[in-house]
Amino acid sequence: MIRIRGKRHNFRRCGIAHPKDPVDYPNDRFTEKEIEILKAESMLIVELIPDEPARESRERSETEQDVFPKSEPEVEEEAKIDIEEKAEEEAEEEAEEIEIGEPPIVLAARQAIEAGKVTRDGRPLVEAIEEILGRDINAAERDRAFEQLTSDK
Repeated sequence: MIRIRGKRHNFRRCGIAHPKDPVDYPNDRFTEKEIEILKAESMLIVELIPDEPARESRERSETEQDVFPKSEPEVEEEAKIDIEEKAEEEAEEEAEEIEIGEPPIVLAARQAIEAGKVTRDGRPLVEAIEEILGRDINAAERDRAFEQLTSDK
């Protein structure tokens, strides 16, 4: 299995928009060359995950749980998994809150304006937005973001 998630939501590479949330693909979904491209892309996190045996073989039956109490390492491992799952859920909720709001370029434009990184006419500097986003943009993109900011007021 191949697990891919974008560092920026819906970052596109190899003809696919990669969301921030991990997406699992079957091993034969991408060619070897595409996998190399995806792994080399700094905006993506790509994991090659070995196929796992069926979960039933690793889980204890209810009878086993009653007869043999869980060992301390098993209890600690379950607690660790619970903590990790809770952290992931909180991160997902936070990401959803951000995505529901303004697009990232508009947020970056707002931050640039608040930091005073603006042109003479008050528009955010392209370079300031690029620095915040971590990617290149052009003046037209900046203008659209600025237009959204000023039309929202």
